[in-house]
Amino acid sequence: MAIEQNEDLRSQLQSVLEEIPDFIDLQKRVLKPTVRLAARQGDIRLMDALTKSKVLEEHFFRKTGERVIFLEEKFVHYLDSHEYLPNSFTAFRNHIGLYEQNKSLVLTWPYKDCYLEAGMAKDKEARDEIFLNPLFAARDANRLLDPKAFTNFKNLDDEVVTKEMLTQHPSLLLKGNNLFSIVSLLPRFKNKVDAIYIDPPYNTGGDEDEFAYNNTFKHSSWYTFIKNRLEIAKDLLTEKGIIAIAIDHAELFYLGVIADEIFHRDNRLGVVTVVHKPEGRNQEKFFGTSTEYMLVYAKDAYLANFNNVAIDDLKAAEYVELDPLGRYKWSNYLRSGGGDDNLKVNKPKYWYPIYVSENLSKISLSQFDGAIELFPLSAAGQERTWKTLPETFQKALDNGRIRADVDSKGRLQILEKYYEHEKGQVIKTHWVDTKYHAIHNGTKLLEKIVGKGKFSYPKSLYLVEDILKLILPKDGLVLDFFAGSGTTGHAVMNLNKADGGSRRFILCEQMDYAETVTKKRLKYASDLNDFGQVVVADLASKNESFIPLIQKAETKSDISEIWKNIQENGFISHKISREKLTKYLEDAEFRNIQELKEAIIECLDQNHLFVNMAEISDKDWGLEEPEIHINMSVFGSEK
Repeated sequence: MAIEQNEDLRSQLQSVLEEIPDFIDLQKRVLKPTVRLAARQGDIRLMDALTKSKVLEEHFFRKTGERVIFLEEKFVHYLDSHEYLPNSFTAFRNHIGLYEQNKSLVLTWPYKDCYLEAGMAKDKEARDEIFLNPLFAARDANRLLDPKAFTNFKNLDDEVVTKEMLTQHPSLLLKGNNLFSIVSLLPRFKNKVDAIYIDPPYNTGGDEDEFAYNNTFKHSSWYTFIKNRLEIAKDLLTEKGIIAIAIDHAELFYLGVIADEIFHRDNRLGVVTVVHKPEGRNQEKFFGTSTEYMLVYAKDAYLANFNNVAIDDLKAAEYVELDPLGRYKWSNYLRSGGGDDNLKVNKPKYWYPIYVSENLSKISLSQFDGAIELFPLSAAGQERTWKTLPETFQKALDNGRIRADVDSKGRLQILEKYYEHEKGQVIKTHWVDTKYHAIHNGTKLLEKIVGKGKFSYPKSLYLVEDILKLILPKDGLVLDFFAGSGTTGHAVMNLNKADGGSRRFILCEQMDYAETVTKKRLKYASDLNDFGQVVVADLASKNESFIPLIQKAETKSDISEIWKNIQENGFISHKISREKLTKYLEDAEFRNIQELKEAIIECLDQNHLFVNMAEISDKDWGLEEPEIHINMSVFGSEK
């Protein structure tokens, strides 16, 4: 289908250009410089020719009301492309680069306009198993991005969750392909997620890769993979929401361009450098890598704000007291800094007496019997000022934020209550604290919970805690659709225990360790912090359920049995010839098991990998009434 459409576009363009003698040579070859200039100048002959073809008009023009706009850059970009892809309207087959679109630089790459399922379930899948990463055209994805249903609802104690047990707002661990998981959140959670933190698999180019890239388009596969997911993530964020994306140097620059395109450059809040391995990697030829990065974007920078927090341990340690409004410290009400600006002579309105009883229990701006009169004098007797005008002081006094005390040298002083969430600290773009060390506070910490060798390269727990302190409200919802070992969930639980917050999380993980590592860690952290309800669920499979069977098949006979099962119970793409595949299976000379496995995977209709939420009541999919109810309660749209 997409191949035919792309060929039709090319052939029709050739045909209409041949009608204008100036645009072709004697061999009917297109004179690209001439056509390019005509496009730039809005040549009426070219415009008329292009609009005669419905295919060309749909591709190179856009209707806005009653106006028709020629997409000049798109046309020239297509014209200049020497190679075209069979499933995509992107121009290049083997190139990645920037081009100008609407006076902005945009990153383009092979198959940018497609979807990459990335359906692997194990770390370090064999690189030749390309079929684990189906990449297909958007035009073929009729129902691909419809919300899906979930099944096997359990809690962290492996108890089956019933509708009677379900709390109104549980945290979630969703197991299965993260593209389909986050799409399925849209009906209930669109514009509802306060913060997103993700640590996607990096394209390091070494043995440490955990993402099974398409062999032919290593980088571009990753760009399509991340673009698909970031576009959906943006829709999930609230208008004030913020996303933080962890990345290493290998994909930092192009990821930044992709994120700029999706979230817009004006909404980029910063690029943070995190020292996660201070000693550096000693096996590298040139620089020993000691840092990684964090791209931070707002959905709307005009509406978004960081929380006022102290993430530096020494700064945070100043806020040692706690009340229902949060952590706070007492600070001298005397304005000691600012040089001459805060002297009485320059700010006389800030010079006034405060009256304190001898037992320090009463404070007033009005004199009373037995009161001690206190002016803003430094220890050396210099006439300075109080921090505010009298009326502002009175409001703070009325709100219980002022007290009197005697310092270590017996001097009477006025103190004000400073809350961490009001003052915080300056957040810098270099995070160098030793608590961010990924080995000590990531790997070793995780090993104590799940054992050694179960997961590679977890983030420092304290790094994730600090970014969540900064971007997630105390009662907010955070999404992490590359949950990995569950660091984000663990951090949420720790933060709630520390400050009495009611934060919740949604984690998505498709690897096999979702059960053995992620869930196990969440259970440990939940017990430790007395956290609320966490519901674990699987994407409800249709065609997806055949893939593990195909992967395990070792003989032609195994594959034949799976093919029979698919024909009876699965959904086969209309573009596939059943007879041709059956002929291969019956041909005794055809023995390439790998090709047969790839062929059968290709037969599966990608639009029927999982159970669509719209079909949840269809008994053919095997979902019982309690599961249907939970799906609607947790994921159904709110009316």
